[in-house]
Amino acid sequence: NPDAKRNFIDNFTDDMYKNVYNNLDIFDTEYVSNGNITYEELSAAALRYQYKDRAPALSYYFKPKYDGVYAIYWDIMCSYALDEKGYISTKEAADKFVTVEDALAMVSFVAKNNRHIDTSGLAESGSVHPEIAFKDSSSYYSSAVKFAYDYGISLYSDGKLNTKNLITKKELSCIFMQYAIMLGSELGYYCSADVAEHIPLKPRMDSATYPANSSMYSSIAQEIPNYVYETPLAEGKKIEFDAIKYAETLKRHAYMFTKPYFYIATNAKEKGINVAFTVYPALAVGIKGQGSVCRVKFEVGTVPEGTKLSDVIALSAGVTDRVIKEGDTFFMDVAENQQIVSAYVDYKPFTIDQIIG
Repeated sequence: NPDAKRNFIDNFTDDMYKNVYNNLDIFDTEYVSNGNITYEELSAAALRYQYKDRAPALSYYFKPKYDGVYAIYWDIMCSYALDEKGYISTKEAADKFVTVEDALAMVSFVAKNNRHIDTSGLAESGSVHPEIAFKDSSSYYSSAVKFAYDYGISLYSDGKLNTKNLITKKELSCIFMQYAIMLGSELGYYCSADVAEHIPLKPRMDSATYPANSSMYSSIAQEIPNYVYETPLAEGKKIEFDAIKYAETLKRHAYMFTKPYFYIATNAKEKGINVAFTVYPALAVGIKGQGSVCRVKFEVGTVPEGTKLSDVIALSAGVTDRVIKEGDTFFMDVAENQQIVSAYVDYKPFTIDQIIG
């Protein structure tokens, strides 16, 4: 029927939803389009998304009420995102499959309360999808489902969600995809002498646009060109942890890894050289006994005429120096050249291994 209204979820291919599911790197079971997910696994996945960490340090603040890998995550969801639903934090309840309504609340709760992206600017309408009712307008649950409505989260025609059904992994990926498009799915770390902030990165949805070596990385971002992924990283060095394994380390210890760039930018500014770096967790590897090599974006602000790259950061042997000028932007591999044995990483041994672009 040419007049039939199209379901939102049908606007994208199943391969795209699989890409979203895998690139989020928060799930512990494989993508199956019509497969379901338990409350405890989705609880873990949602909180990993909130904290941008596969193992958020939640045990300092919460204690699980039963034995199990996911117990602490499910207890948090019972207490917060699903607070007015009356769920009990038990293994029996945790092992049940999630409904669309509850999945919407769980994902929307962590999207609204994510740790790194400000969502306070969204005007709240107070409205909710017609299929959803809540008892307490001040509950975490009501706040989450209203947030989903205001962000226009949809699955089917006429804004329907089919809330009472068990959610499929395809539907779950569709919800996560909508938030990833609007709020990002990962973080980059921007650092200049004056600013240090998180940059939300939006995932690429269409695998047809992926770099040829995409399987080497935990995620592929819209903002990063293919040639950046495809240029060999840390060639000739003994890689102990590849980019997939190292991404989680960098995310968990982001402050330690990014702080040296602040010092480098600050030292440069004292010479009248204004530069900024963006560090990407997915673009780093661990080198045996030598810390890491990070592929960073380098941006040049105002600089004195004739300023060279080596005036900002030292060059490794064999790397050709270049004059930099205002407006220059390119990627480069920065080596720490030190074994990490404490929470402090010295910026002085940092050198440029490779200039890209």
